[in-house]
Amino acid sequence: MDSLWLSFPDDLGGTGIREPIRRFLDGRLPREQVDDVLAVAAGLVRENPRGGELILSHRDDTVLVEVLRRTAADPAPATSAGGHVRGAHPAGTGSVVWVSVPVPPLGQPFGD
Repeated sequence: MDSLWLSFPDDLGGTGIREPIRRFLDGRLPREQVDDVLAVAAGLVRENPRGGELILSHRDDTVLVEVLRRTAADPAPATSAGGHVRGAHPAGTGSVVWVSVPVPPLGQPFGD
């Protein structure tokens, strides 16, 4: 499993995370899958205006996008929509919101 960890300030709005994520996923996933992960990550960052940490983990046939928030949140059971699974859980004095994005298995060839 490979991971990327990014801090984001409270005024980022999802824009400053795109290039590091694109570099991390370039060559691992087809372009449309990279765009899907970027949209999910940017959405989670925009939902957290007080800033936090973004963790992107790529393993087998899944990219897990997690945002560590500075604010508490009630646990949310995993829900599925559009092929993505989403949930939330408390973590210390904050919380984690996550989305699991299905992708082609690692090592599977692809072309643009």
